[in-house]
Amino acid sequence: MAIGKSSPLQAELWALFIGLKYVWDLGFMTLQVQTDGKEVVTMLNAMHADRSTFPLVCVIVKLRQKRWMTDIIWIPREGNRAADMLAKSTVSSALDMILLHTPPRCLIPLL
Repeated sequence: MAIGKSSPLQAELWALFIGLKYVWDLGFMTLQVQTDGKEVVTMLNAMHADRSTFPLVCVIVKLRQKRWMTDIIWIPREGNRAADMLAKSTVSSALDMILLHTPPRCLIPLL
């Protein structure tokens, strides 16, 4: 989904927010998010993340405080080559979220 020009940190936060909101709306009660964005994980798991100077961090914290369990953990990029390849292969002009019901063929060997 295109979010316009942003820093890598902002892009990671937006992706996380959109993903969390989508999964919450589907009714999931437990979720583990794995990201190679170490700074994002540090910011969101900080003791006072709800007082962040980044408004989007505060919104994500509020979403995580709903009646569900979320875990956001850091993994090295090499640990999730499939997600990295998928992120690099998206159409940057897509305005709507793209949902994949099956993995693209190029990802199957990595899965």
